[in-house]
Amino acid sequence: MTFLKKKWPILLMSLLEMVIGIVLLIQPVNFTNIAIIITGILLLVRGILCAVKYLRAEPAAAAKEQNLAKALILVAAGMFCMLGSQKLLNILPSLPTLYGVIILVMGFFKVQRTVDMLRAKHEQTIWAAASALLALAVGLVILWNPFSKPAALWIFTGICLLLEAVVDLVSLFLRSKKAGA
Repeated sequence: MTFLKKKWPILLMSLLEMVIGIVLLIQPVNFTNIAIIITGILLLVRGILCAVKYLRAEPAAAAKEQNLAKALILVAAGMFCMLGSQKLLNILPSLPTLYGVIILVMGFFKVQRTVDMLRAKHEQTIWAAASALLALAVGLVILWNPFSKPAALWIFTGICLLLEAVVDLVSLFLRSKKAGA
């Protein structure tokens, strides 16, 4: 149990991959729309925090840090995402490319985890390596986009996220079993 407490970020990431994979299979456009709106909210909050930081700072420090300009940019971008998410969906038909980049970056972190496991001489590195290779391959395929229809790409992405999550969970389970033994 202590092992799983230490590895909760991996468990959380795997569960998040599963949820995103399922939602991408069921409602890819709605998911993307919600992701844009959530991004807008986060940008808005960050912009408000920059504005507060600007107002609390001494004038010389405030001028140097440029937090008012940052706040205005972040608030404007956040409002655009929240209020214009449909417009963004229409002008960004290559959003799957963003998913491909995200999956590729996740793959790089999984490579790090695999190498860390190898260096620590863990016996169950095969599952972590499989997860890393799968993420890298999926990210590259999505970026290459050999699909003729966007729906096929969404389905492929959803299925691959589910597969990655399963491989990650199996790897985590086997390592926790080994740690408990």
